[in-house]
Amino acid sequence: MNNHQSDLLNDFQSLLNRLQETEDQPGDLLTRLDTCIRLCSDSLRQFRQSVIEHGFPDQATEIYFFKYIKPGVLGRYTFYRLVHQLHLGELKGCRRHEKERLTKELAAISLAFERNAAFWQYYRSGSMALDEQYFLRGSGDWKIQPLATHFDDLFSTCCDGQLAELLAFEQLMAYIDERLSDNGDAPTPPVRNTTAGAIRCTATVSEIIELGYALHLAGFFDNGKASIKRVMVHLQETWQVDLSNYYHTFAQLAERKQPARFLNRLLQQYSRYLDNKID
Repeated sequence: MNNHQSDLLNDFQSLLNRLQETEDQPGDLLTRLDTCIRLCSDSLRQFRQSVIEHGFPDQATEIYFFKYIKPGVLGRYTFYRLVHQLHLGELKGCRRHEKERLTKELAAISLAFERNAAFWQYYRSGSMALDEQYFLRGSGDWKIQPLATHFDDLFSTCCDGQLAELLAFEQLMAYIDERLSDNGDAPTPPVRNTTAGAIRCTATVSEIIELGYALHLAGFFDNGKASIKRVMVHLQETWQVDLSNYYHTFAQLAERKQPARFLNRLLQQYSRYLDNKID
């Protein structure tokens, strides 16, 4: 990462910090969402002005901006607006109908990922082979990415808007999943200290996340009422590992040829142990 890219990342991180501070404030949710939307909008305007006035020192920095920075800001802008709309249409007083509405929202998001499966897999796999085509201005071909649309050649590539939308949908899926699983319980208090001589978890982060999703889907915690977010927070605090990126990691796991590699290994070890005991 060169100095220009570091400066862009610092500006982006500064925005994320302000957004987090706003999210953590008490008070009306819609008011906080309005503030987050305004922060993102102001940031996009500032980035656009800088890009138009100063451009980029090289193609690598331009690709970095349109692959990571702008989609990151625009994705959050879109996410906050979608959450705002989601709450405006909330069916209060009828848990069953509200659950049905949120489930339909998830189904619509899943269709969007299906339509963009190849592009999403390209991005999540960390590929760079097509970056010059996807994330340089004036380099796109609508025939290759027919769903991509933009009308600002000075501040857009053929795919940065499409990527921002998918990033927003990914966040929205996590948000809806948490609402569907929320039963009104108070959050699990953080574990501040570990017991002396406690067993240390030596599994990889991806293995823990794979296990966490399996336990969540099997109803292992709170008879299945605990959200995936609460499950991950619990595992993170219990085993002292960073699982904050669990949704992105799970998306990558789901794209593997063997998405349940760790669980399959557990089953094989368990079956082998039973076979040996019987013998």
